[in-house]
Amino acid sequence: MFGIYYERKITLELWQLYDSVGNKTGKIIEANSEIPEGLYHKTVSVWIKNKKEQYLMSKRSPEKQYAYCWECTGGSVQAGENTWEAACREAYEELGIDISSLTGKKLISKKRKEQKDFYDVWIVYGEFGLHELSPNTTEVIDVKWMDMKEILLLNQYGYLHPLLDYVDINFFKEEIK
Repeated sequence: MFGIYYERKITLELWQLYDSVGNKTGKIIEANSEIPEGLYHKTVSVWIKNKKEQYLMSKRSPEKQYAYCWECTGGSVQAGENTWEAACREAYEELGIDISSLTGKKLISKKRKEQKDFYDVWIVYGEFGLHELSPNTTEVIDVKWMDMKEILLLNQYGYLHPLLDYVDINFFKEEIK
């Protein structure tokens, strides 16, 4: 999907704005601009899971907010994208892998007032060796396959990205269904 057509770092990112029930407003702002009161943008996370029941996790760069926290891949949806397209783009931007040919399943879709976003969580099943990855070092300083227990421990001790607050044993039980 991406190939040479797609560059890993886009110079200007734009966010589509939505009303409180998720309808497009026709307004577009530059990424990371203040979102006007009563409006929202869309964000996404994607959990990449292998046959060993492990999830591909990345450790955030020290230059980023929530530095050194572990997370699944994710970010903001750009204007013109849907959340699956954004998940694929983020996996490519952050990890250098193309997941667009894999089948994704949406696990969670919710509105988060504090973050002023509509947030979708996807899962995709794929096999990637760590040697196949080419992490974007401005965003990611480490990558590791982790099982559910490791991720729950990261969460328990505050090393998991705080916006992944839905991650608990029930999340993993629901994901298995």
